[in-house]
Amino acid sequence: MYCATLTPPDNGELSTSDVVYNTVVTVTCDTGFKMSDSQLHKSLICLDDNGAVWNDTVTHCQRKKE
Repeated sequence: MYCATLTPPDNGELSTSDVVYNTVVTVTCDTGFKMSDSQLHKSLICLDDNGAVWNDTVTHCQRKKE
């Protein structure tokens, strides 16, 4: 089982490009950027939910306000 390929966010990166069932991918924003909910990173898991799907979506990284 495979989940859809993830694309890293602008100003961020993914810990791995693996898309196999049960893979955990950490999305991290570059230095000086954060996610819209103020997190610096989040984890996505490839789940088997009637076909392999990610439990969340890749977020956007935005510049931190000084």
